[in-house]
Amino acid sequence: MEMDNEKKERKMKHVIKWKVDRYRTDKRTGVISPVEPSRYVQYVYDELERQFPKE
Repeated sequence: MEMDNEKKERKMKHVIKWKVDRYRTDKRTGVISPVEPSRYVQYVYDELERQFPKE
């Protein structure tokens, strides 16, 4: 019985193809623009920073 140290060729090769959904309005594939946080989210962030200040 021989030890196979060589890499065997894979039986299946996967190819990933990226596409933009046809229902997406801007059709961009890059980085999306940030969404403005709501007043509630901003309040929660401020409260958390106040309770747990960075050192």
